[in-house]
Amino acid sequence: MRKIYFVLAAVIISNQLLAQDTTRLTYKRTEPLTPGATAGILENVVVTANKYPKNINETGKVITVIGLQEIERNAGKTLSELLNNYAGMTMIGSNNNLGNNITSSIRGSSAGNVLILLDGIPVNDPSVISNNFDLNFINLDQVARIEILKGGQSTLYGSDAASGVINIITKVNFGKKLNLSGTFAGGSYHTLRQSLGLDGHGKSLDYGVSYTHFNSEGFSAAYDKNKTGLFDDDGYNQHVIKTRFGFKASRNIRVGFNSSYSRYKTDLDASAFNDDRDYTVKNTNKQAGGNISYNYRKLIIVGRYSFNRAERNYLDDSLHQPNPYGIFSKSNYTGRTHFAEIYGKWKFDKWSAIQAT
Repeated sequence: MRKIYFVLAAVIISNQLLAQDTTRLTYKRTEPLTPGATAGILENVVVTANKYPKNINETGKVITVIGLQEIERNAGKTLSELLNNYAGMTMIGSNNNLGNNITSSIRGSSAGNVLILLDGIPVNDPSVISNNFDLNFINLDQVARIEILKGGQSTLYGSDAASGVINIITKVNFGKKLNLSGTFAGGSYHTLRQSLGLDGHGKSLDYGVSYTHFNSEGFSAAYDKNKTGLFDDDGYNQHVIKTRFGFKASRNIRVGFNSSYSRYKTDLDASAFNDDRDYTVKNTNKQAGGNISYNYRKLIIVGRYSFNRAERNYLDDSLHQPNPYGIFSKSNYTGRTHFAEIYGKWKFDKWSAIQAT
């Protein structure tokens, strides 16, 4: 079991947002909350249940909300370790060495039946048949809120949501015009994590950029059953950069753009009991997208587009040969996915419905 302990957190310049739980009023906004701006979360309001802001008591669905205060209390954990603590959630591989593939499961579902959303937009890994997304690409330092929707949601989100949806909402600052923040954490196995963020907002625009570095010497994923003491540690090194920009094009139209770059390198072993000192994998995930929302009285129309590019590069140069067959191996994979959707909502009450008839 991986042992990583949180020992220090230093904030360069404090932000009012970090002192509040996102299950309560966390962002002060003058315009109505729209699906194109999911960061403005009001008290007991969720956006995952039906893609529109709605009070959690009015959805009739089973939803678990992980707020910012709870995320900060678990700052020494990875995203998958945090999710694994909640009822009905099983993150297979979350307690293994850093860099291992993580499979998300809700209520015992198989791989590929849990849809992962990043700020409301589906993300996936085209390199695997199950279409499961690698949660190693998302660092917990950049997350403000998580909404877990349990139960079949295929009618709303498609076949990948057969057992549930996990919506990961990243941090956005609406409290200060300009905000600079940073954190530092360390733990066992020479584990260090540093992050730095700059964001702000004006009268009609908001922007932000953040960077996180996560490094650990780790331990051997292969079990040294003969107690030789010769198995090497499997290290992990990650870099994550995330940017966003949004503005109000008019009184009723808001436009937003976002991008993220995540890259990590991890050491692998030949098998559960067979060490390999020079087997590594480099995983890279690049995302870019945009959204536009139109809000006029009781009408809301939202359009979204997202592009995802995944790269996996495996290398075993076999300077150290764990078995007679491990001479040399090298493989790589590059996959691309596109996601686009447009949807709308017209809200009417009982009186307007009677008038319409």
